[in-house]
Amino acid sequence: MANYERHATVAKQGGVVFSLLVFVSVFYFTGEPLWAIGLAGVCGLLVFLGGIAPDIDHPSAIPRRHAVTLGRLGVVVTVPTAAYIYWEPVSTWTSDAAEVVVPSVTPAAATGSLVAVLLAVILTGLILVPVVIDKATGSHRTRTHSWKTVGVLAVLVGAGGSLATGRLVDTPPLAVEYVGGALALAVVVGFGLHFKEDGILLGR
Repeated sequence: MANYERHATVAKQGGVVFSLLVFVSVFYFTGEPLWAIGLAGVCGLLVFLGGIAPDIDHPSAIPRRHAVTLGRLGVVVTVPTAAYIYWEPVSTWTSDAAEVVVPSVTPAAATGSLVAVLLAVILTGLILVPVVIDKATGSHRTRTHSWKTVGVLAVLVGAGGSLATGRLVDTPPLAVEYVGGALALAVVVGFGLHFKEDGILLGR
């Protein structure tokens, strides 16, 4: 079983090769350099992430630590952002509800209570991130080292890429199915490189 440095090196090399193949093929068929660079870059990144991500299931692995950090960062960014976007309707509802329970409550007190709840949500999220990751990934070299998991991820990433391309771009220079297929294949290649280094490419 390879260590993180080996997995990262192989993933980087695989990502470079795959992105070059995507760039050449997209540019050849569309003549659009920006599209070729963009799709090639995303595919290369997916190959790299796929090459190191399976070890997220090991408590002391570097990918696991990165995942926990990113998850906590997501909580810190997402909760305040959502609160900012929906502050007015939520604060109004909170004030109205507080007045029903405690008629003498002031708007400032209601707002303070809402802020306290948001801080509690953030703190709870920070605590739960590693727990959720642990429950989702299972024990080492099980769920995240399975071709079934890879298949599900590839379908989700490919479908998401196709839908996003179709919605964000009115007339894409290449079929959205091609975009989705390239992204899905990048996921498969990345995980495949990891499995190969672990000696389980064809299963245990």
